[in-house]
Amino acid sequence: MKFTAPPSPRPTTPKPTAPLPTYSPLPDGRKRLLVVVTLDRYPEDTGWSLATFDGSDVIYENPIGTYEGYDKFKSYEYNFEVDGNLFYQLKVKDHFADGFGGTIDVHDGAVISSKTRIVHEPGFSEVSGKEVSHVFFVGEVPENMLTLVLDFDDWAEEVAFELKDSRGNMLALEWFGSFPSGTESATVKIPIYSFDTGDQIYNLTFWDSGSDGFCCGGGYTLFLGSPEENNMLKRGGDYGAGEKFQFIIEGSAPSMSPSSSPSARPLMQPTNVPTVSQQPSTTMKPTFAQIGDPTEVIAQLNGDGGSINQAPSSAGVQNWRGRVHLVYVLGSATTLLLLLV
Repeated sequence: MKFTAPPSPRPTTPKPTAPLPTYSPLPDGRKRLLVVVTLDRYPEDTGWSLATFDGSDVIYENPIGTYEGYDKFKSYEYNFEVDGNLFYQLKVKDHFADGFGGTIDVHDGAVISSKTRIVHEPGFSEVSGKEVSHVFFVGEVPENMLTLVLDFDDWAEEVAFELKDSRGNMLALEWFGSFPSGTESATVKIPIYSFDTGDQIYNLTFWDSGSDGFCCGGGYTLFLGSPEENNMLKRGGDYGAGEKFQFIIEGSAPSMSPSSSPSARPLMQPTNVPTVSQQPSTTMKPTFAQIGDPTEVIAQLNGDGGSINQAPSSAGVQNWRGRVHLVYVLGSATTLLLLLV
């Protein structure tokens, strides 16, 4: 009789184990985070990491190759305890830069709920390259924030928007389908960097899968702080397929990115806003095609709560502390406007 030994188990790479929470009361200043990762068809191509925004502490990392083929379409939960009142960074990486079809959510606390979710990565296409980055605040009350008030038309599910800093980090993302059909209004509070981080450039981009913006009386209003403070940055909605709005929040310290400091040179012109090339999926950001001439606005706001002023994107913008200086170029004539705040 011929004896054949059973095959030995296939060696696998042990998955890093996230620290398990105790669920007992936490010391003052500590917060719980729950990260939920749902993988796509090619899990071995996906990696992600969680770190403090300043990069001083990598809290957890699953490098590309940690997940294996049999992990496809599976979901994993990771619990963490972190210091509160800080910004953190979630990076999602794709080995071949051809897209990630899964999702990653970050929840404030240990319970999965739409009310506790502070980050949602719905998946991305090859347009985003090898990596996307989310920056989010963990704590009770951020030092500085934006408030976005949305008054929808009859097709709230067609609206998507994102807010990015000058380094391409997403501070807010609501993709198509985030607001269910029939939603009349929504108020989104977005923590942003404190004034002592220096002058900060932000880019707010809207898309509409129906290419008609907020029609029929709908629209959006963006405020620095709460609406009651009456620091309105922008009101809009009639933007067709898309719109990009770039603005500066002036700080009280040297910029975090000296090479892109808006006080050192005029603002760069925003790029053309992409539009959806076909009806998008609600779970993955699709490939975009460029459109001709989107609505573009550049604005500048004093960080001490001064007034807002806006100019067409062809305007040259320079900045002094406590003053907005806009130069409009209108044909061969030049109009100079100074606004003291």
